[in-house]
Amino acid sequence: MARRRAVRTLADQHLTVAACAVDALRAPLDPMDPALAALRDDALHAAVLARLAVLLSGSAERSPDTRQAPVSYRVVPQLQTHLQRALARFEEDLRRALAAADDSPVLLDGRFLSSGAFHEVELAAGMDGLAAALARAGEVSGQRLHRLLDARFSGLPDQLTPVPGPRCGLVVVHKRAVGAMNELRRLAAPASVGGSDTALGQEDAMTFAFEAAEKLRRAEELVRELLACELLAARQAWFLRGAGPPAGLSAAAAPVLARVEPVDEDRPLGPDLDRLARLLQDGWPVGERPGAP
Repeated sequence: MARRRAVRTLADQHLTVAACAVDALRAPLDPMDPALAALRDDALHAAVLARLAVLLSGSAERSPDTRQAPVSYRVVPQLQTHLQRALARFEEDLRRALAAADDSPVLLDGRFLSSGAFHEVELAAGMDGLAAALARAGEVSGQRLHRLLDARFSGLPDQLTPVPGPRCGLVVVHKRAVGAMNELRRLAAPASVGGSDTALGQEDAMTFAFEAAEKLRRAEELVRELLACELLAARQAWFLRGAGPPAGLSAAAAPVLARVEPVDEDRPLGPDLDRLARLLQDGWPVGERPGAP
């Protein structure tokens, strides 16, 4: 249950951080237009688009000749819908598992029956699926971060440094993100596949649910680290533009701005990232979560 609550919060935070990056890059808003919901028979996707419209309300007008944003920005609604649906499926797996009897043998109608009820493979596979969805979300978060650090896409100095050339800006932030992405990709491999014989062949199928749960816990930590990196870059981009977050993001951005000073001189950024990661872990408020009615 703790993992479910933590990942639910993390999924909601992922959407808000993505909106921060969209605004910070000044990415075109067409891919987030709620009118696009008419293209899909998907209430969850429509809810995600509606939430993005709220978060990005008041975002600065884009130039008519602004070029199309990189794919990592244009697919924010699709990625978030996938993550929310994977979480909903996991919650259903969890509900069924907690309501089931797992004894073997089990006393049923006055009889003891041997059963495989203890084999909660759906729950183990559900945790594997959710870890893979988190890995995908974290991977794209790292891609958005890299685009924010690239002058060709942001229109800001490379590495978001206020003095290009002698200062390194946020280059080390991206290196930390790359390390987290590398580990996440390895965690996307399912734990629930690859059983072997034990007990002389009597026990020849297992779910590895505990391993799947630990993998999911670690994936959650790494995605939180990646979101902290992306938030730091968005905060720096707002500083360099001389404009704060838009009205729709002002409440969510306020604690970020309060905890992290602009990077006007090179400094170790690990403490800044740790503060942002703690903010996320403490449940950084993101408002109403997207969800199907």
